[in-house]
Amino acid sequence: MPPPAKKKRKTAAGSVPVGPRRSTRSQKPALSIEVIGKVASFVNYDDGDLLNICLAVGRKESAVVRYTCLRNNMRYLEHCLKQFVGYNLKGSRMKANTSCWMEVNTDWRKLCTKERTEDDGLSTPRYQNEEGELISRTDPLILFNNPAVAIEFEVVDVLKHLVEEIGVDINAYKWVGYRFRERCHLLYLSYCLCSQNDVSKSFEYIVSREDVDVCATQTRGEGSNMVWQSSLLTDRISFASFEAFVRHRSFDPNRDSEIGGFVSLPLHHAITGIVVWAADSRATSIAMDKVEVLLKVGADPKLATQGYPSPLDYTRSVVRREGERSRKGKLCKALVSMLEQYTD
Repeated sequence: MPPPAKKKRKTAAGSVPVGPRRSTRSQKPALSIEVIGKVASFVNYDDGDLLNICLAVGRKESAVVRYTCLRNNMRYLEHCLKQFVGYNLKGSRMKANTSCWMEVNTDWRKLCTKERTEDDGLSTPRYQNEEGELISRTDPLILFNNPAVAIEFEVVDVLKHLVEEIGVDINAYKWVGYRFRERCHLLYLSYCLCSQNDVSKSFEYIVSREDVDVCATQTRGEGSNMVWQSSLLTDRISFASFEAFVRHRSFDPNRDSEIGGFVSLPLHHAITGIVVWAADSRATSIAMDKVEVLLKVGADPKLATQGYPSPLDYTRSVVRREGERSRKGKLCKALVSMLEQYTD
């Protein structure tokens, strides 16, 4: 006997029968977090879409989205460089974004090669075209093959790898960064990033190397000061950078040099700074400390040059010219006492 036929469900006239519901609003989406992360790698980074995706999936899942989005995503680095050269992203933020990308892409060292460090396009991220316009390159490989750019963004791990593994010459004038158009000595470039209260990590690394020459010129060509001299002629950069310079094995405290057309010794320059900055108590205090450090590393206060008397005689002449009661005279009289302690 056949089973009884099922009764058809009555529907209103003109309506369409609806089957059983297959999903509810409480069910999870079918897309995996990894797929969402891959989709996120194509979003517009400037509109906050990526941040909204991370907020939507929650804190735990957002870590997966972040990893999946940044993994092998060179487009993200190129976007950051474009924002930087367009003055929409600060250097500190560029450093943070690059470091974040490197944390995900731990195999970033494979991007660094000897051939790429010598490539004109990667070694010159800024150049002038035939019309005189300043052009900025945004190839992300610049970050991993140009030591000047690595210094500017304080990506010290890249800098170390380029010097120690790839064989970049720390004293060469081959690379241009985004801030400087000239090919500067890498130590000088790292020094320029030091502040009044702190030294940059890239400076600490380069000046700690025995093969760096602190007496090299800042830029290639005649008329350029030595790298270390910049720290002598200013009080706006950390005193620790000056001390690191003069305590380096390549520094000679009794080697004369030319600054402003005058050939003189490091002690001459330091003492002249005290005379010039006599009205500024902070600057003169720093200059006095610099004189003392130079004396401690072996500067000879009785050594004269072709164009200058000895530092000791020069300081005595300032006391006689300015008078012992003047501001400059009092400072130089104290200097004379200090210099006399280091005479034979």
